[in-house]
Amino acid sequence: MRPKEPRKQTGLSFKRAPSPRAPLGPKPSARAGPRSSAGQTTIVASDLLPDVLMPRYYFRLADGHVAANYGAHDLVDNTAAQIAAIELARSVREVHPELVDRGYNILVSDELGIEICVIPLEIP
Repeated sequence: MRPKEPRKQTGLSFKRAPSPRAPLGPKPSARAGPRSSAGQTTIVASDLLPDVLMPRYYFRLADGHVAANYGAHDLVDNTAAQIAAIELARSVREVHPELVDRGYNILVSDELGIEICVIPLEIP
């Protein structure tokens, strides 16, 4: 039987994820690259994974026809898009009070064109 050969040092090591009870320190930057300590390079999972893309949402003011385009915004999820639409409706209502009670809405759709929500300007 052959004796076991010692493992070769590659200079790479992987950090284990902290346990749920471990205190969290400052988060390393996802673009920081490999870290070096005592001659070894440490690679964190965020260095191996590409940046996560957030969905893009489109905001429009409409009364049956698009009256104004408020651009595209990258947001975390549909809920964030709905909150942004409510804030936009409040802002439009303050700047253009003449549009209230005339059937104008803030329309939100995702990058596939699927309608996410409709927020009437009348909502406080």
